[in-house]
Amino acid sequence: MKKIFYSFSGILLLCIATNALYGQTTLQTATPAIAPGEIPQEYTYSVDSLALYIDCHYDEEKSKVQAVYTWITSCLRYNVYTTFTSRNEAYSEVQELKNTLTTREGVCRQFALLFARVVEKMGIPAFVVNGYSKSKAGVVMPEPHDWCAAKVGSQWYLYDPTFGMGYVDNYQFVPAQSMKYCHVSPEEFIQTHMPYDPVWQLLTYPFPFQEFDKGTFQQKAGTSACNFNDSIKVYIRQSPMKRLMSAYNRVQRNGQGNRLTLYYLQLTKANIDVYHQREVYDIYNQAIKFQNQGCDFLSDFMLYRKSGSKPRKKEKEMYDKVDKAYQAAVAADSLLHTAHNIPEQYASAMQNLQASINKLIEETNRQKALKSQ
Repeated sequence: MKKIFYSFSGILLLCIATNALYGQTTLQTATPAIAPGEIPQEYTYSVDSLALYIDCHYDEEKSKVQAVYTWITSCLRYNVYTTFTSRNEAYSEVQELKNTLTTREGVCRQFALLFARVVEKMGIPAFVVNGYSKSKAGVVMPEPHDWCAAKVGSQWYLYDPTFGMGYVDNYQFVPAQSMKYCHVSPEEFIQTHMPYDPVWQLLTYPFPFQEFDKGTFQQKAGTSACNFNDSIKVYIRQSPMKRLMSAYNRVQRNGQGNRLTLYYLQLTKANIDVYHQREVYDIYNQAIKFQNQGCDFLSDFMLYRKSGSKPRKKEKEMYDKVDKAYQAAVAADSLLHTAHNIPEQYASAMQNLQASINKLIEETNRQKALKSQ
């Protein structure tokens, strides 16, 4: 670990020294560019170290992104067993990346995720894209597929490290590294890759699913234009649930899909429901916190009244607690009203909580009225 730390420091100092010496417009790299496959092993077991090393050895954004693609396609291996046994266990993203870098293998999901996160670490916008693809024979493949989009300079390009890694023949992975699927224009990429969300076609006039499946790419008169740059800006600002909802609606509007598209819609709807349930649950818990605060304030005041309102010097402080109790109750009530389409399993609890909040508001109003007499 000590050796790695010193190596990190050396790279960082090289980067700083180069910026200071040549400024932001220099075309000279911090250290001579090396082949991605020759990156020292100690820098290839975490997203941060891999990104740092590549960032310091390549100057232009395009070269950096290509280096990430080349390293993944030349140093990792496609896991055929995972693909054909459907053993895609659910991991956190951090664990998924760690497993991929440790085992040096994965499937399209892991390769796309690794590519996007390393590229992002270098300050280049990148996203994982979900969809499906075609074989070399032009036939829609039976499984979902993941790839990446990255904004290099002012333009968006597409990358598929899985396709660039090799192919599967008779249930065996055959390494055959290729740059064909690196830094590809949207117009070319759509010939073999169809994202579920039409925004990630990155085309002004996205193609419907049927045209991709049939291979009949024809722009029809009156086709709605898509400002994908604006859509991506909105996407970045959205919450995970809003992203899913927006994508779900766009997919539905993009024409009749095949079984993969229908499955994606079902899965997305299920995920939206999960996010919604979590949202309602969070609202419920926060409303309870506000209600409990209100009850505590009111309880303190009632105990003070019960003691004969002594000592007098605390009178204003204690009467202020009635106002605080009312404010907390109103906050709980307002929050509860933001919950819509409440899942059946939460309906009874939400109703009971609303009743308790109403009683708290009623009691604080009564105490405020007594106070003014």
